Parts: sequence; structure tokens; C-alpha cells
Amino acid sequence: MNITKVISEFKKRYPDKNIIVNSPEFPLEVICELDPVAQTKAVAVIDFARPHYHRKNTEIYEVIQGELIVYLQGETIRLRKGERVKIKPLSIHSAVGKETWINVYSDPGWTLEDHILIKNVRELQEDR
Repeated sequence: MNITKVISEFKKRYPDKNIIVNSPEFPLEVICELDPVAQTKAVAVIDFARPHYHRKNTEIYEVIQGELIVYLQGETIRLRKGERVKIKPLSIHSAVGKETWINVYSDPGWTLEDHILIKNVRELQEDR
């Protein structure tokens, strides 16, 4: 991913919005929060979103540009422009794209505390 290009495009399209780089040392997902209130609306550019789940949030991923492969609870879902997937709370999911642009809707609003990365199966069992 050309991180500089993506951030520049976000700043141009969405001035004054919060931009989050998932892992600055290895940036594979960049998120721009458009409306981070009770229900979050964001735009993300994804090469790889690490496996994770949310205790409370329901998310919808909708492809704006490119193609996205979503791994959801052991199922592989291929999405193209205009297609979407709904991800319920406690559902383990990850995504792979190639600078794929998506709308992300989260209800209730997304928080870092509710974004639980999967490190190993034992940790998942202990957390739930």
C-alpha cells in the first residue's frame, strides 16, 4: 500500500477528519472517521485487516473501489464494488484487499476498547 498516497487522498477528500493508521510500522489498513458519534461511519483502505472481533459492535463493510475478501467465522466472502457484508458482535473476521476502499458502518460507534485482536485461540477462549 502506498500509505503516503492514501493519507494524502483522505486529507483531500475529507479535510479535518481523524485518520487512523492501524499499525504505523507496518501499515496495511488506514481508516478515516467521517462521523464518529453513536453510529460510526468511516472509510477504510485495506490491504489486510488483522483477525479481530467486537463484543458490542455490528459492522457493515461496503466496497467502494476494488475487491475485498472477508473471512468471517470460517467463511470466505468475496465482495466487489457496491457489495456489502454485515458482521455481528463476537464474530471473528479479517479482510484482504489491494488498496481496497470500503465504507465501514458501526453500531454502536466504534471504540478501540471494543476492537479485540485475535492473537491465539487460548486468548480468545479466555476473553469470551
